[in-house]
Amino acid sequence: MCLFVQRRALFSLSRRIAKRIPLLSKKSSFENMMMMSDRKNMIMSDRTSPRSMDGVGPTGTTRGSAESCTLLVVGDVHNQWGDEDETAIEFLDPDMVIFVGDIGNEDVDLVQRIGSCTRYRKVVVLGNHDAWYSLTSRGKQRAIKAALQSSSLKRISGNRDGVVESLTALGDCHIGYSSMVADDLGLVFAGARPFSKGGMHWGTVAEFYKKYYNVDSMEDSMSKILESVLDEKNAEHALVVVAHNGPTGLGSRQEDPCGVDFMEPADDFGDPDLEEALEVAASCGRCASLVLFGHMHHTLKKGGYRNMVSVDGDHGTVYLNAAVVPRTKNVPYTNTMIQNNDDDTTEMATSRHFVKVTMSRGVVQEASNIWVTVPQPCDVSSCHISESQLIVKRSTDAMDESTLSYYKAHSDEWEHVRVL
Repeated sequence: MCLFVQRRALFSLSRRIAKRIPLLSKKSSFENMMMMSDRKNMIMSDRTSPRSMDGVGPTGTTRGSAESCTLLVVGDVHNQWGDEDETAIEFLDPDMVIFVGDIGNEDVDLVQRIGSCTRYRKVVVLGNHDAWYSLTSRGKQRAIKAALQSSSLKRISGNRDGVVESLTALGDCHIGYSSMVADDLGLVFAGARPFSKGGMHWGTVAEFYKKYYNVDSMEDSMSKILESVLDEKNAEHALVVVAHNGPTGLGSRQEDPCGVDFMEPADDFGDPDLEEALEVAASCGRCASLVLFGHMHHTLKKGGYRNMVSVDGDHGTVYLNAAVVPRTKNVPYTNTMIQNNDDDTTEMATSRHFVKVTMSRGVVQEASNIWVTVPQPCDVSSCHISESQLIVKRSTDAMDESTLSYYKAHSDEWEHVRVL
């Protein structure tokens, strides 16, 4: 059954993209996709009924999941990272820190700092800015222009490869097209397509994905995501999918989690390969409890706020966009340790944004936007949560039926979804 669903999804993905982009390459034909699917079929050939995986329930939760754990999601960094963030993480003490990419403009030094930090446990999926000079022909033109304007840009000159250096610095922490198992949390973190810039177009990034991942098309990318999601070794744990850009299917209005707000008309700018991979996995009984991403910033170009959360009640999946940008701000801080004529001294401190997600037995219980104020000098004992905004909340009634409520920032209201 899963093989049939997979082939149907491949055809659906090709048809959907072809309808939007008529000039797709011939490699996107259904016949060629069937040839590409041979590799994917290997990971699905031993599966039986959609609910037959040991320990996996109808919404992808597992009996082996931890009673409770805390995930801390770092939205698009855009070079805003330093001692304050590491101190804030130590203060919050999460079980796992999740970076959804755009650390900087191919800023290898900053990626190396994050990769080498041992103060917290982490998984990372890099974003399009992390291949700023390498992802597209336009990016290569940026590199040439920048090199001509500066004599000291080591990272974009000579024989150095910023993408390779970044991936090497992160090692196994980078889970693009791969996965990481956290046995103690009862979770598996599966990575979607790394370095995604969003949308249906493949041609502008084809050379990049062929070079670094040997991926030839959107359909081939879907198959690589499926390999991570449907890996039999991970089946006993609840599934958390980490991406830079979210999937298509969450809405085509500019205020939707992956909606286009930078051009007209508004459209769905999600990743179609990720949507199809999630749908195929769900048809095989492997539903994600949580899908985390960034890329599409929380403030809209024409004003207002993006809806950063969506919920699929049928599968119990929470989709969460963590890209609050900028993620740092200066705030007044009253230092009670310094006295001046018996008055407290007001100084300036920085506040750093994170999304805190609480999970229990493999399902999301709640999520909040939090801002942690970190005075100077950085010290855990001086940190405090200056702002906290609940954005997801699970409730259970007397019949043990669950409802997921989530905040819609664009309309400043709550949506309530019964979870099957």
